[in-house]
Amino acid sequence: MKRILILGATSAIAQAFCRLHAGPQTSFWLIGRSEARLGAVAADLLARGAASVTVRVIAPEDPSDLERALVEGFDRHEAFDIFLAAQGTLPDQAECEKEPRLVGEVMRVNAVELMQAALLVAARFEARGVGSCVILGSVAGDRGRRSNYVYGASKAALDTFCEGLRQRLSPAVQVLFVKPGPVDSPMTAHLAKTPLFTTPEKVATDITRALGGKSATLYSPGYWRLIMTIIRLLPRKIVKGLKA
Repeated sequence: MKRILILGATSAIAQAFCRLHAGPQTSFWLIGRSEARLGAVAADLLARGAASVTVRVIAPEDPSDLERALVEGFDRHEAFDIFLAAQGTLPDQAECEKEPRLVGEVMRVNAVELMQAALLVAARFEARGVGSCVILGSVAGDRGRRSNYVYGASKAALDTFCEGLRQRLSPAVQVLFVKPGPVDSPMTAHLAKTPLFTTPEKVATDITRALGGKSATLYSPGYWRLIMTIIRLLPRKIVKGLKA
């Protein structure tokens, strides 16, 4: 039996990942903030043949509820094989600049809660000496950009966190940090689409292929590794002039 724990289970990438793994030998513990949306995800997975699906709605106003949800999951399933942290939000950069207090909420949703969850899961995986911890980041964290530097900062924090967590858990437990390019999903519905946009299904497939391997950082699609290498090497003066 394969046991999968998902934080942010209603995200497009998380749903695509779950659909790939739904089957009679897989059980899911899904954590999210919307009971209705979680219920729809659960119904879909059960229709696809999942052995069991349990949803756990967390209360955003209660900082300790996430920890309780994770502990309940481990109490119910005893152990998990895969942890996917897919929770995230794409803030309006201009609004963050007008209302700096919004930065705290972005950091909490995009970074702090994922780190807290990963540390709790890491302790369980470390004790068993096995498991895959997958955390979703973004190429936006590789370098600051005028248009989304608050979002990028939250993803950069996750990158540093995963590097240290990987050193702690290696080699028994895999820590995979995923850096998708722009994804065509409800979160980006307001953005103009370009040929560089990918799909949740593509990212989910890339994650699945990397599970259990030696990959530490996964760019999805793979060409983003080259793109971001070039962007990171650009002199600061040139990047500043782009104003993108």
